[in-house]
Amino acid sequence: MMLVLSALGSLGVMALIGIWPIRKSIDIMEGKCGMQASAPSLLRRMRGWSFVGVWGLLLLFVGAFYGDWAKTGDLDGAAMRAMERSRFVTELAVMIMGSDQ
Repeated sequence: MMLVLSALGSLGVMALIGIWPIRKSIDIMEGKCGMQASAPSLLRRMRGWSFVGVWGLLLLFVGAFYGDWAKTGDLDGAAMRAMERSRFVTELAVMIMGSDQ
């Protein structure tokens, strides 16, 4: 029970930390007019959305760690599997951040 509460607590804290920057990004994007699909600057206006992708990716990574730990009950094994997944998560984060270039 303690594991579930700590997992939910840490996911809640991560969600609260990310809400303000994501909400600010959405307000900025909605505040700009001319977001038609045929607008030539649509891709330039989408910059900054990689933060949303990386935040979601990290939230899923932490959730997968806690889920693995809760399912198997093996903290050391869950930590080793999380380290194996971290390379994949890092490569995904680099690709997402590269889309802003």
